[in-house]
Amino acid sequence: MRGRLPEEVRKRTDKKGFETPQSDWLRGPLRTWAEAILQSRSMRDRGWIDQAAALRVWNRFLASPHRHQNVIFRWVTLELWARTFLKPAVEFQVHPKRHWSRSAPMHIPTEVRLQFS
Repeated sequence: MRGRLPEEVRKRTDKKGFETPQSDWLRGPLRTWAEAILQSRSMRDRGWIDQAAALRVWNRFLASPHRHQNVIFRWVTLELWARTFLKPAVEFQVHPKRHWSRSAPMHIPTEVRLQFS
């Protein structure tokens, strides 16, 4: 951005990003859409995220709108990414006991890793 922004702006060290209004979106215009994705068969069959647990988190979010919006938005976009770039969910099932958690990384099946190598 050299030459396009004044140097005092370009070299500022107190720059701060902005947050998107995910909570407002998920409780408002995207609520039905997000809920349909979280309840979808493809998300359940993929097995990457424990759907029952995700729906419990969704319900807690609806009750307290400034909690969990980031993780819910990530789950929804992960499912949309998988629908766009992967084969049908059934071919990419994960071991049923492996689900998302904060303490363990998400397990990606070998087939998925190899497909994009």
